[in-house]
Amino acid sequence: MRIALDPAGKVVHPQRRYDCVCPDCGGEVEAKLGDVLVHHWAHRSGGGDHAGSNSSNTAPMTPWHRDWQAHWPRNRREVPIWRNGRIVRWADICGTNNIIEFQHSNLDPHDVKTRTVTLRETGKRVVWVFDARRWNVKPKQAPIWFGN
Repeated sequence: MRIALDPAGKVVHPQRRYDCVCPDCGGEVEAKLGDVLVHHWAHRSGGGDHAGSNSSNTAPMTPWHRDWQAHWPRNRREVPIWRNGRIVRWADICGTNNIIEFQHSNLDPHDVKTRTVTLRETGKRVVWVFDARRWNVKPKQAPIWFGN
C-alpha cells in the first residue's frame, strides 16, 4: 500500500518508523524501502483483515498513475475520505475545491458514477482523467461526463 496512518491518524508515506497502521483494517504495517520496488507499506506478518483483498488502497498503482500523481504535493495525494469514522474511499488528488481521480485500467461506468457520488459528498468537484490511449475513440465523440 502507498500510505499508512500514524498514531494521530495522519496519512504518512513509507518511511522508517514503526508505529503506523493500515488505513483500511488498522493492522500494523512496516515500510518496505528497498532499491528495486517502489517504496510501500506492507502488513506485518499475520496480515490485516483485508490482506490479499482488492481494496482500493492495495491495488497496484501503474507507472502512468504514479506519474500523474507526481505533479501534486505529497500531502494532496492519496487522501482518505472519511464517513462515520471510517475511510470510505481514497482520493488520488484532493485540493481545496476539487478531487482528481486518475484511471488507467478499464472501469465500468457504473463504478465511475458510484465513486463520483461518494467523493462529491465532500462538497468538492470531482474530475476524472482517463488513460484513453488504448481506446478507439473518434475525436467527434462526446466523452461520458459524471462531473458537476
